[in-house]
Amino acid sequence: MFSLSLILIYLFSTLVAYFLPKTFLVIYLFVFTGGLGFIHPDRLLPFSFENIIFILNLATILPIIFRLGFKFIFSEMIVRIFLGFFLFGVFYPILNGWSNIFSSITDGKGFLSVLMVPYLLSHNAITPKFIKTCIFGISTYLGITCFFYLLFNIYPDGYEPISSLYNKIATGEGIHIRYSTIMLAAVLIAYIDLRNEYSTNRLVLFLIQYTFLFNQPHNSVLLASIVVIGLHFLYNARFTLKQRAFDLAIIFCGFMFSILFLLSPSIRMGVLSIFYQIFYLQGSIGSRISINAFRLDLFSERPILGYGFIDETSALGAPVKSAAISRFTESFGVIDAGIIDILIRFGLIGLLAWAVALFLAIRGYGRDFLIFKLLLAAYFLTSFTWSVFTYSFGILVISIVFVFCVKHQKLKLKIAN
Repeated sequence: MFSLSLILIYLFSTLVAYFLPKTFLVIYLFVFTGGLGFIHPDRLLPFSFENIIFILNLATILPIIFRLGFKFIFSEMIVRIFLGFFLFGVFYPILNGWSNIFSSITDGKGFLSVLMVPYLLSHNAITPKFIKTCIFGISTYLGITCFFYLLFNIYPDGYEPISSLYNKIATGEGIHIRYSTIMLAAVLIAYIDLRNEYSTNRLVLFLIQYTFLFNQPHNSVLLASIVVIGLHFLYNARFTLKQRAFDLAIIFCGFMFSILFLLSPSIRMGVLSIFYQIFYLQGSIGSRISINAFRLDLFSERPILGYGFIDETSALGAPVKSAAISRFTESFGVIDAGIIDILIRFGLIGLLAWAVALFLAIRGYGRDFLIFKLLLAAYFLTSFTWSVFTYSFGILVISIVFVFCVKHQKLKLKIAN
């Protein structure tokens, strides 16, 4: 019955993906965000949101092939990179006798979210405006959800407070959501729109989205956005008589905040607390070093190529799960420490390859891909505490933002001609 249900879901998803691309994207994002919190994960058993996303990823393959051919799947470099790592992660542990193909695919299935790149590019119905509407809509919903929890202690059944999940490990207060990557994308899109053409509406939209991002609980994402946007803004600032009033206002506010930071102990402690939560031993990075000590030991045994995708049901992963002292030490891979996750899965060579690919992407793409480049830069900073490059909650947002930039560039060229 379970297998039959999976087949029916796949067939239905494939038909929707082929005939109704906008509906398919909306369904995908609804599942991706955990049903927007309306569906508790326990109600899906024996299914899970991750497994449904995996099926949706597979459902994109046939529509792509039927529309533009098999080769189109690999037409973009970003897809070839992620699928290359996926194939290595699947077959390397099999060749070493550590896992089987089912367990390896189970552990690395999040990489297949990159298939949304060729799928979305193959449909003209998916416009930049529609993508932007989806991103802003989800970000706004998540932001309002965080506000309702902080103000009224009200939250959807499918989301849970951080304190109930992590107890003493919790370093912040709020709803535990893995989807602040979408909120980050919304902030970056609103920021670039504002930089390209100033208007009151765009300024209000940027401030609203940034307020939402500020109130979500993942401080590493917030800090990354501050660093990336701040550096970009300062790099492009020009102190001339023609300087935009908005730029001067931001510079003035930054200057005044620096003065207040130096003179006001309360403001200084408030800002420093964010850094303490991220870098101190009981904070994001500090706690991750302690929790992942055994993973660093495993990495030291195979530092060159790592282990690939080792699921907790595989021959190598099962002993780790049985010896786990907490839910954070049950598997080889780790969702809460991106650099460590890359090291244990792909080794030093894999980490170097990621770094080179990241550098080439940031340097190689033009101005039309500025949002994509800023997202990658923010992801690099976030990856010290969050595995945004190796799990679907990060890879999907990379894919959607990349597609947005490609379609926006084509639209500009079409208008120019």
